[in-house]
Amino acid sequence: MRRREFITLLGGLAFVWPLAASAQQRAIPRIGYIWSGTPGAEMSIAGLRQGLTDRGYVVGRNLMIEERYAEGNPHRIPVLIDQLLALSIDVLVTPGTPITLAASRSMIRRPSDAQS
Repeated sequence: MRRREFITLLGGLAFVWPLAASAQQRAIPRIGYIWSGTPGAEMSIAGLRQGLTDRGYVVGRNLMIEERYAEGNPHRIPVLIDQLLALSIDVLVTPGTPITLAASRSMIRRPSDAQS
């Protein structure tokens, strides 16, 4: 290989290498979880964690869970949902119909955020 070709190749690799490295680094998925009660008062988060573990996810290593609890105050649920949506979570887990309906209303209020 001639010197000029080698230098051109080396220069091209120096440019492409950081792009390839950043493409390989995926963002860690973030799950938002909201419950109307207090931490530890229900089993769905334990089931969620176990199901994720069974599929190879490790919280803190290749997955993050953002948990919010309304502490028995249903008026806090929309605020907590908005907090989670502001974190740009990938998935929102809403155990139970009242929380799911509140999340649906929050998503309707934020149509531009939901599409991005």
